[in-house]
Amino acid sequence: MPRVLITGANRGLGLEHTRQYLVKGWDVLACCRTPATATELIDLANEYRALEIHQLDVTNHTEIDECATILAGTKIDVLLNNAGILGADLSMGLQHQTLSDMSYDIWRELLEVNVLSPFKMISAFQEHVASSDMKIIMMMSSDLGSISNNTVGGVHGYRTTKASLNMLTKGLAAELEPLGITIFSMAPGWCKTDMGTELADVEVVDSVAGQQCVISTIQFADSGSWFNYNGDPVSW
Repeated sequence: MPRVLITGANRGLGLEHTRQYLVKGWDVLACCRTPATATELIDLANEYRALEIHQLDVTNHTEIDECATILAGTKIDVLLNNAGILGADLSMGLQHQTLSDMSYDIWRELLEVNVLSPFKMISAFQEHVASSDMKIIMMMSSDLGSISNNTVGGVHGYRTTKASLNMLTKGLAAELEPLGITIFSMAPGWCKTDMGTELADVEVVDSVAGQQCVISTIQFADSGSWFNYNGDPVSW
C-alpha cells in the first residue's frame, strides 16, 4: 500500500488525515512534537499496525535530519507538510498581527513553523519521495495566503507566511521536476479545528476527504499549483 508522512499529526487536519488514510489501508508515518501525550494517535496505533508515530519538532532541523536518517530507504508516496500555527494561541495570534499591534516575536515564530520547516522537510525527505510510486508533496496553505483575495487586511503575519509557502511551492516545482515529484499547495477551507474554532463552516472530516481526493487525482502537470479542498484552483 502507499505510504504517507504527516507532520502535525496529533490534532486537527493532521490527525484526521492520519485516521482517513489508515481506514484506506495506507501505511502512515505520523509525526508530532510529543508522542507520549498524543492520546488519540496512540489509540489509533493500538488499532492499526500500519501506523508509526515519530517524535518530530518541525522547528528542530537536527530532529528532521535524524528522522530522515531513521527512515532512510523508506519510500514515502505523499509528504504532507501539515504542521502550522496561527500564533502562540488563537487569541494572541489574531490580536497581535495588525498594523497597530504587531508582535514581531509571533511573526518570527510563524515564519519558522509555516515557511522554514516545510522547506527543511522537503530538503531532508526529497529522496524518500522520489523513490516512491506516487511522488507527491502537499503544502498545507490557507485561503488567507491569497494576495489577490486579500481585501480586508489584518492577520498580516499568518497571511505573509502562507503566501511565502505558496511561493515555495511554485519555485520548488521547478527544482523537483527532474526527480519526477509533484508538489502543490492546498487551501483546506475554514475548518472547525482548534485554530479555526467552532465558528468555522467546514467540518474537518469533509475537508480532509476532499484533500485526499485531490491528492489521489493530482497530475504531474499540476505541479506548482494551488487547489481548494474541493479541487478548485485558488487565485494566488
